[in-house]
Amino acid sequence: MAGTLVSAVLTLLSLTGSTNSQLTQTDPCRVDNHTILWNQTERSVNYNASTDLCDRGSWSDQWYRVISPSGNDMPTECVPARRCGTVFPMWLNCSLPSPEENEKSCNACATNLHNCCEHVISVRVKNCGSFRVYYLPEALGCRHAYCFGSEVRCPSGYWSESGFTPNCSKLPTTMAPSTTTSSSSTLDAILFNRQNGLSLRVLEQLSCVILYSLSFNT
Repeated sequence: MAGTLVSAVLTLLSLTGSTNSQLTQTDPCRVDNHTILWNQTERSVNYNASTDLCDRGSWSDQWYRVISPSGNDMPTECVPARRCGTVFPMWLNCSLPSPEENEKSCNACATNLHNCCEHVISVRVKNCGSFRVYYLPEALGCRHAYCFGSEVRCPSGYWSESGFTPNCSKLPTTMAPSTTTSSSSTLDAILFNRQNGLSLRVLEQLSCVILYSLSFNT
């Protein structure tokens, strides 16, 4: 009798271990189980330039993680139309999951010119500790796109470590960068990469090239 009970317990533990292993392998927090959207700053709530992001057609229903100086999470309040690089921005109509909640399902709302939640689509969000991943289905129509973050580039003549708000500081007149797009974009990239761990030696070398270019252009 005792031997049978021990055998049953061992079998149960074995099955539980297999299940936990399977969950670990399919966990969307794992880097190989989600797609990273890098540096898509036009998805910012405060980005209102005329672009037509469309999360339909080539969009895949899967888990996504966003890494961007504009911010890495979906907004949880109504976003006005014509923001986030699209006409009908999509925002999260729930709070982000806490570590205790782990994962939650909720609705993403698409804003139009008259209604904050004209269209609804079901999404999932998982708390991965230092970041969150989102299971985002294809949007219901084109010119619909998911919003992420709220920061925008520092205005001309200002800078921050990331190149984006907040905490943009005015540059001294003698250090104000050229307004050429290529130099500004490259400087933004240097600041962003420094924040995300690129080698300081590489950054110093790149900075020298950019600063030389800026001084030559002026």
